[in-house]
Amino acid sequence: MTPAFSKRVAGIVATGVVAPAFATTQCPPEFGKKSDGFMMIGWSLLFLALATGIALMYFVIKRSRNWKLWQRLPALLLGATSMLAVWIGGLAAFFSLFVFTC
Repeated sequence: MTPAFSKRVAGIVATGVVAPAFATTQCPPEFGKKSDGFMMIGWSLLFLALATGIALMYFVIKRSRNWKLWQRLPALLLGATSMLAVWIGGLAAFFSLFVFTC
């Protein structure tokens, strides 16, 4: 092994050891507790995403009710995929914007 390669490997190993320390650091004390209004907006965003996903799937089921199976199945799969995408997007926005912020 060359010295440059071993330095890179040592750097990667050191990053793997140090990275969990960054994940467990706390917010500075001056940030304190988030206000109730701020968290209410976050919870509203999460519930809006869940309701939107359910409404989207309900709309797809209702609109494709009289279709033949070979036409309806792709629409239902696309609707379920869209519903899950809206749910995951809402959950990601909730956690990244409201829960994991200082």
